Amino acid sequence: MKSFATIALTLLAAATTISARPNIMERRQPAVQKVSVQLTNDRTGSNAVFNAALNNGAVPIVDLFLGSAVDFGGVVLASSAQFVGTILPGAACVIKGNDGRVFGDINDRKTFTDLDGDAGNAVPQNLNDATLECQL
Repeated sequence: MKSFATIALTLLAAATTISARPNIMERRQPAVQKVSVQLTNDRTGSNAVFNAALNNGAVPIVDLFLGSAVDFGGVVLASSAQFVGTILPGAACVIKGNDGRVFGDINDRKTFTDLDGDAGNAVPQNLNDATLECQL
């Protein structure tokens, strides 16, 4: 009976050691780096923030901000964009229309942009056909 208990304890200890070992694949996957981008409708004061993954390609703005405070009846309307929170050195984002028009860009040194191109006049822009792309 002693030998059975010894074998059982040995197997239990081995199983615990194996299950506690971290997954090698989990350790090798780099953490996804993100920046927080805020869109603001300066006419209404509404704003919304999205944590954008860096180096993830262009993502439709409507997919990110539909249902947020800058969604007005299914139309994403914003007059400015800015980084909020921690800004990673070298991070940069661009908001582009499907036609290639650049609404604005922000980076770690220029953290705010006016989306209508007229800093003296806050005109909300329809961003439903625009994308957000952030790089590091």
